[in-house]
Amino acid sequence: MKTPTTSDRAPEGGEAGGAPRPLLTWSAPVREELCRRARRAFPREACGLLLGRRVPGGAEIVEAPQARNRVVERAGERFDLAPEDWVAIETRAREAGLEVVGVWHTHPDRPARPSSADRESAWEGYAWLIASVGAEGVRDVRSWRLVEGTFVEEDLREAPLG
Repeated sequence: MKTPTTSDRAPEGGEAGGAPRPLLTWSAPVREELCRRARRAFPREACGLLLGRRVPGGAEIVEAPQARNRVVERAGERFDLAPEDWVAIETRAREAGLEVVGVWHTHPDRPARPSSADRESAWEGYAWLIASVGAEGVRDVRSWRLVEGTFVEEDLREAPLG
């Protein structure tokens, strides 16, 4: 079953006012692996990085490796990506000619919308991908980008990479 993504909901043309929304593309295998990780971690939050390439208007995701969530208490509603994992993943990405283009994490039994904790953690210029997951599996995957202090939803599209 295909997990719903932004492109299943959003019309072309971007946000109100006509400004195009940032576009994030990924392949079916990358999406499926991230969703497997989300299901395995439930009811804890899973997290990781989005590796790929920046392209005009957004980025393409080539890999979405998982990192350890250092949160023990409240692990079902918070994540803290282990910094040593970030460094190791980023080093491997550079060696492969890729870069960190964003962060992904799950919202167990909550919508794939940024929380106040997400607002405090997100960095401008990076994709902030959220997978809503429940006992039945991944419900929704959406991506956001912090722009001048406000989350803007990105179009998330499945496309072959290459």
